Amino acid sequence: MPDAQSDQLTILHLSDVHIGEKAIKPGDYKDQLSATERQSYLDRFTGYVKALPRRPDYVIVSGDVTVGGDPTGFKQFGEWLEKRIEEKILPEPGRIILVPGNHDVTWPTELGEETPAQRYKAFFDSFATAFPHAYIPDLDPEPASRKTFGTTGVMGGIETKQKFGKVVITKSEPFLLDLDRDLLIFAFNSTLNCGTYLQESPAIENAIKRLAEHDVLIADKARKAYIQARLVDAPSIGPKQLGYFSNTMGALKKSLGPKFDKTTKIAVLHHHVSHLWQQELELKRFESTMDAAQLKQRLVEYDFDMVLNGHKHKNHVSLDGAVIPLSERRRYNPICIVSGGTIAGRPAEADQASFKLITLMGPSRPRTSAVITEVPLLDQGDVADVIKSRSRIYQVQLSSRQPELHDLSELKDQFDEYLFGALCPELASRDDLKKYGQSSLPSSHPDIVGKASQYKLFCEAEVDGKQIFVEVFLAMERITFRHRARLFWMLSDVKAYASSRNGYAFRKGGDPGRHG
Repeated sequence: MPDAQSDQLTILHLSDVHIGEKAIKPGDYKDQLSATERQSYLDRFTGYVKALPRRPDYVIVSGDVTVGGDPTGFKQFGEWLEKRIEEKILPEPGRIILVPGNHDVTWPTELGEETPAQRYKAFFDSFATAFPHAYIPDLDPEPASRKTFGTTGVMGGIETKQKFGKVVITKSEPFLLDLDRDLLIFAFNSTLNCGTYLQESPAIENAIKRLAEHDVLIADKARKAYIQARLVDAPSIGPKQLGYFSNTMGALKKSLGPKFDKTTKIAVLHHHVSHLWQQELELKRFESTMDAAQLKQRLVEYDFDMVLNGHKHKNHVSLDGAVIPLSERRRYNPICIVSGGTIAGRPAEADQASFKLITLMGPSRPRTSAVITEVPLLDQGDVADVIKSRSRIYQVQLSSRQPELHDLSELKDQFDEYLFGALCPELASRDDLKKYGQSSLPSSHPDIVGKASQYKLFCEAEVDGKQIFVEVFLAMERITFRHRARLFWMLSDVKAYASSRNGYAFRKGGDPGRHG
């Protein structure tokens, strides 16, 4: 295996394992496979993990470990992870982070006051004391936002101790921060309202009571149907998690300073936060994460690079900038959305079971690119050859993938900077240039400079005892007479301005030359 401090950092992303013995509910088309088939598919995945060219540095599991909260499935997957760690084909437990899916919650069988602790108990008992994970209400210690962070090592995750012969969690933070490798993985629990009952409607309750006065049996059937209709699968993050995230990111940004911008940031949750290309239609009351907009806004504001999710069994990689407002005049980058397929569930239509490898490239920070390898889980063929030749490869730009999304003047500045360095290396290397100064042309030619604006030159500098002006023009087409006239007027304004500034002159005796 390569040294842990090599230039590349690899993350194994798997989702929707759906292992276990529990029967599938009628109508849940995404998981209509027998328990035996699902186990064989997990065994197939094991062969692929063993054939990877290098051991992953981190593992992210984006939910739906089992089917219908089946404790057997949790146990099987926990044992699978433990064995792969012992075989050293997966990293140590502290570098494996999980989030629950809607199938990892125990849904109530009848109306009652079921607590979050009861709903998450099977998932919590199987994974919480061994692996970092998203916040589990009523079972995890209440997370407190950090005020400070260190400068080295891996932070976040869980801390445990032995108490009366049992392992208990003393601290749980839903993130992993690797300060040596400049990586942050933040886990969200999107299942808080999955398998819960909507608030009852007094009008419907009264109607059922009136119906019971005439026919008790029909009223009883109506009441049971109404209770069942109130049981919903409603993915959401909630204000508590969003507030904790914002407070933690604010403290992290303050503690790390410039290092915060160099850190590659990845969020993970089970449910999708964006529409997927060729997404299958599901007739659900709550089709996607209800507060996806609020989550994406915060992720964009804190410069997150990727969001990893599962749920739809749909392989998908895209850039999402849908919530970025044009009214904001600052740089916001769209987020790369990485939607995982399934390991042992039924793939989406025209898709296939798969997992993903995310390779963060380069020794320098911030990282500017990542390679996402989508590996199909095929039943035939040499596994190593499938990984090498049948995988789908995505090259994704990360930091500053759009130099300026809204402010075209800043985009021009950056492009001018590039052209200036390429065309005028002898000037670009000087340290006495005053770039983007306040020098602006007078409005002697209103066709060039409007009264309501100032035309700022690229830079002005004193070179060999003379003051020079530099501007960069980009010609998108052949320069016509009209364009030449406008350039001549522009140079006339520059000359007039130079004369008004105590004899400023052009390079080469007033001829702007190729630097004009």
